[in-house]
Amino acid sequence: MTTVTGIKTGWHNLNRMMGGLNELSFGKLIMIGGLAHTYKSGLLHALHLHTCLQAPPEVAKGKKPGVLFLTSMRRPYDEITWMYNAMLEASPDDKPVTPRNTFEVCEYVENTLQSAGWTSLVVQPVDHEYNEDDLILDIEKANQNGIEIRAVFIDDVAWSLNSTDLQSTLETLRHYIGDINILMVGTDRLNTDVAMLKQRLGDLYLPNMPENNYWDSAFDLSTVVDTELFVDTRTVDDRRYLDIMRGKPVSVDNGPVQYRNAVIPFFGYLTPPVDIFAAK
Repeated sequence: MTTVTGIKTGWHNLNRMMGGLNELSFGKLIMIGGLAHTYKSGLLHALHLHTCLQAPPEVAKGKKPGVLFLTSMRRPYDEITWMYNAMLEASPDDKPVTPRNTFEVCEYVENTLQSAGWTSLVVQPVDHEYNEDDLILDIEKANQNGIEIRAVFIDDVAWSLNSTDLQSTLETLRHYIGDINILMVGTDRLNTDVAMLKQRLGDLYLPNMPENNYWDSAFDLSTVVDTELFVDTRTVDDRRYLDIMRGKPVSVDNGPVQYRNAVIPFFGYLTPPVDIFAAK
């Protein structure tokens, strides 16, 4: 099996933003921030799908590579349905017969992921007592069941992990994923006043803004996470685009200035290019 050191996002310009090997590297913690309704969760879902449709990394003998998606906002079946629709959109020549019932949707997604070599686990906390210790326990339980988790995606970290001290929560998780060398990507809302100011001032690093507390749930996540991605949406000539801006990285190369932003046109579910599917 080819040695894999991280996850390709599905977009060359977003890969370049990460410096080094042009990927979301294992052992790193990445946070996606933005205002409400700026497609933070949508980008997270797309990265989850991209991960599951590319060559998996090597894992311990007898294990299967796995991805864990944690969300308190959506039911597991909703995430599977999202992946199903995105798969159909990206593979127009491989559309199954419609309509589909619940079982057939799940079966199609499971078979597609298995053909790529991954197992995807979608976890929805049953109450608001779920925290970072529960997440670590779920990762270790998966490993005991033969699934070695290599990437974790968390939709709305503060809410899903019931965290009143997000900085401390992420410090715990950052230490954990560094020890076991897995990728973790989460989302959180930005402070409204700061984000609106950034929109007016244009292409500046958020840490250089006149207000330090630019994350909504913690004072300064930039000292905890390996890198930050900030998202916003805009419309030009009746077409929608997703703007992605990179914050100051802690352990990711700065790279040339022109590589610190990426603009991606919306196309349905922001699906990956066809070559990811062709490489299965």
